[in-house]
Amino acid sequence: MTIFIPIFSGNEGRHILRSDIFTVLTTHSDLHIVFFVRSEERRQYYEREFLHPRVRFVVLPRYRMSRADAFFSFLKYYLLRTATIDLKRRARYEREGNAVRFAMSFIANRVLGHPWIRRIIRFFDGWIVRVPPVADFFDQYHPDLVFCADLFDDTEAAFCREAQRRGIRVAGMILTWDRATSRWLIRVLPDDLIVHNQFAREEVSTYQDMPAERVHLVGTIQHDALVNASPATREAFCASMGIPTEHKIILYGPIGRSFDVSKELDQAVIDLLDQWVEQGVFGSRDITIIVRFPPNDFLQEGDMKPRKHVRYQVPGHRFSGTRGQDWDMSFDDLALLRDTISHASLIVTYYSSLSVDAAVLDKPVININFNVEHGHIVERRHPYYATTHYQKAARTGGIRLVTNAKELQEGIMRYLADPSADQAGREKLVATQCGKVDGQSGKRAGEFLLSLLEAKR
Repeated sequence: MTIFIPIFSGNEGRHILRSDIFTVLTTHSDLHIVFFVRSEERRQYYEREFLHPRVRFVVLPRYRMSRADAFFSFLKYYLLRTATIDLKRRARYEREGNAVRFAMSFIANRVLGHPWIRRIIRFFDGWIVRVPPVADFFDQYHPDLVFCADLFDDTEAAFCREAQRRGIRVAGMILTWDRATSRWLIRVLPDDLIVHNQFAREEVSTYQDMPAERVHLVGTIQHDALVNASPATREAFCASMGIPTEHKIILYGPIGRSFDVSKELDQAVIDLLDQWVEQGVFGSRDITIIVRFPPNDFLQEGDMKPRKHVRYQVPGHRFSGTRGQDWDMSFDDLALLRDTISHASLIVTYYSSLSVDAAVLDKPVININFNVEHGHIVERRHPYYATTHYQKAARTGGIRLVTNAKELQEGIMRYLADPSADQAGREKLVATQCGKVDGQSGKRAGEFLLSLLEAKR
C-alpha cells in the first residue's frame, strides 16, 4: 500500500512528520509513504532526519498554472462568505482607500458565496483543470490514499483532484484554528476530514460544505509535544538562557513585521516591558522578558538589540528569504517552546495560537490590542480580534485583552501576583479549542488514516 502526503509548509511538517502520525504510519509494515516537497533543500533536510526504508521524499517540479487553474484559483477568494472575510475586506479598504475594489469584492462575494454556486464551481473545477506533473506521480507510484493537510493550497488541491478523478480516497486535515473561516474556499473537498475540535467541525460544515458525518475529531496534534514529556528543570532551562533561576519570566510573542502596519509595534512593546522591569514597576527587578520570534518571520537589523532584561529566541529553520510557510521547527525547537511556556509566569502576545498553547499549560495569557504610531502607543483596535474564531476563544474568559499600556501593565501585575487568576477561563478555552489534550491526538489521526487504508483492502 502507498500513501501520498504533501509537506509544503512548516505547519504540515510539525503536524505530520513531528507527531505520532509519522510514528503510527511507519510502524505499518506494508505501507510505503511518499512525501512531496517543493525544493531539493527541503528534501535533503528531511531525509537526514526521517530516513526510513519505506519512506521517500520527492521534489515536486514547479509548474505554471493553466488559465483554467488560475481562473478557479481566483474565484476561491470570493466563494467563502463569513464575518471574518467581511472584516478583512473592510480592513483592506481602510488601509488602501480603494472604494471600487471594496465594492466589487463585496458584490462578488454576495453573489457567489452560496452553497449551490460553490457546488457548481467545484464540479467544473474538478472536470476541467488538469495538472500533468501531479498526474505523472500517480502513474508512477499508484497510491491507495492521498492525505492533504493544507487543502487551501492550490498544489494540494491538484493532488486531491487527481486522486478523486482516479477513484482514490482523499483524507484532509484542518491545521489551525482560523483556516476554515478566514482563508478562502477549499477548491476540492476531501472524502474524509480530520479536525481538532467541534467548532472546526461546525465551521467546515457550515462554510466549506463538508458533510459533518465525514469530519473526524482527534484533538490538537501540536499540543501532544507540550504534554507528552516533562519540561527541562528550572535550573537547566535558566542556565541555557542565561537567566538567574530566581527570576520570574514573562514570555513575549511578537506580532511580526507582516502583521504590524507600523513596523514598530514589537520594538515599542519590548522597550516598554524592559523599562518597566528596570523601573521596578512590578515590585521587583528579578524579572526577565523572553522574546520568542515566530518561525515564519524574518528579522531585521535592530530587532534583537541588547536590552538589560530581555533574552531572545529565534526558533525554526527557514528555507526561503521571505515570510511564509517555508519553514520547519525541529524537535529541539518544539521542546524549547514547551520549556519556555512551562517556566514562564505569563505570556503576552497577540491573536496567535500561542495563546492556546499557554492555556494548555495553564499559564495566564494577555493579548495586545493597541498600536504604535510615530513612537507613541495609540488605542487602535485590530479587526482580527473580531474574527469568528477569535471571538469563540475570547468568550471563554481565558484570554485578557488589553487596549492600552496601562491595561497591559495592570494585567501583568495581576498575573504576577496571582497566576491562578482566570484559571477557569483557561480551562474552558482548552476544552473548547483543543478537544482532548491527552497527548494522543497524533496517534488518533494516524490510526484513522490506517483505518482508511485497511478499508480499501
